[in-house]
This record gives sequence, structure tokens and C-alpha cells, in this order.
Amino acid sequence: MRTATLYYRRLPDRVDAIETTVLEETGRLVVLHHALKPSKPLEVDGRIVLDDGYDAVWFVYRGKYHDIGVIKDLEGDFTGYYCDVILPIAGRNGSYEVTDLFLDLWITPDGRAFVLDEDEFEEAVSKNWVSQKVARVAEKELERMIRGVAEGKFPPRLVRDYAVGKARGT
Repeated sequence: MRTATLYYRRLPDRVDAIETTVLEETGRLVVLHHALKPSKPLEVDGRIVLDDGYDAVWFVYRGKYHDIGVIKDLEGDFTGYYCDVILPIAGRNGSYEVTDLFLDLWITPDGRAFVLDEDEFEEAVSKNWVSQKVARVAEKELERMIRGVAEGKFPPRLVRDYAVGKARGT
């Protein structure tokens, strides 16, 4: 394991530099780990599922328009998957960059999916922070993830196994 910096771009002009640990890096996957520092807690279905200090392991597949976070609370209990629609990750060996395309999907431990931040996405498109072409890609990626959840194929097995402690010695 080694430390790295993840530059998380939020259009139009916000960039957060997140210090993270690289758990794995291959030609097709980067797995990052860090504690979360959200601007506010995320509540889904009447429950706080993401908050300050919660643990996140992010699976970011190269060339894909999403990442998948395995989120655990302060007691180490799995709260769900946070899936960002993003531009594909750029960078290697300690410096990475992703650009958030605003649409997000929360998947509960029992497999229910909730779309998040549609209002932010619509605002970004209306202000031309996200082009119409990229907006269509983002919408198709969200639809693909939702379909995958319904079919039991998303998140991928590697991510699901990690969430329940079957992978990486957890």
C-alpha cells in the first residue's frame, strides 16, 4: 500500500485534493481507501448512510464512467454502495483525477437503488458545465447501473465480496 492524491473535480471549478491510500492498481482498476469528509451527512430512506469519518474503499475501473464506494460507518458496519457517475479516471502511480458528472446512485445493503443529485445534474447541464453529449453519456451510465442492480450484476462480485469481508483479508 502507498499513499496518493486524488484530485476530485466538481464542475465548474471546484477541485478537492484527497489524500488516499492505494490498495491496488492494475491496468483496469484502481482501489483507493480513505475516511470521508462530506459537506453534510447523507440520509437515504430515513437513515444516515454516509457521514464524517465513515470509511470508504473506492473501486474505480479505468475507462468506465462510474466509481463504486463501499461505505462503512464508524463502527465498521456496511451502510451501502455510493456510485458516482464520473469521467473515466486519469493518472497513475500516486496522482489521480476524476471529474464528477453529478448523478449518483446509492445502493442499500439489501439491493435497493436510489438516484441522487438529479437536481444538481440538471443545473450543471442548464449552465453548460456539462455538455449535452457528456450529459447523455452520464444518463446512459446511470441507467446501466440501475439495470445492473435490478439484474443482480452490479456492483460487480469483487466489490460485493469486499463489502461483506470476503476479499482482501477483511
